[in-house]
Amino acid sequence: MKKIFIFLLIFVTGCSVVRIDTDSIDNIVSVVLSKNNTLYNQIGNGYKYYIPRGVSHIDTNELNETLYFNGNYYYLYVDIVSFLYQTEIDYD
Repeated sequence: MKKIFIFLLIFVTGCSVVRIDTDSIDNIVSVVLSKNNTLYNQIGNGYKYYIPRGVSHIDTNELNETLYFNGNYYYLYVDIVSFLYQTEIDYD
C-alpha cells in the first residue's frame, strides 16, 4: 500500500530531474538559466528570490538585502530602475 501511495504522490506532483554531467561551469549556468524557475522563498520590494537552507535573511534596506551564511555577510542589490528602462551597464 505504501509503495502505491508513494508512486501516486510522485506521479501526481510531476517532479522532474535534470542531470548535468559536465565540468563546464558555462554549461551548468546555461542549463539552470534556461529553465523556467518559479521557486522562491523570500519576497523583496517588487521582486522574489530564493535563498538556500542555512542562509539567513538579516535585513532589508530599500533595495538592499543582507544575507548571512557560515560567518559571512552577503549583500544583494537589485537595480530595478535599470531593469525597468532596459539599460545595459558596462562595468569596465
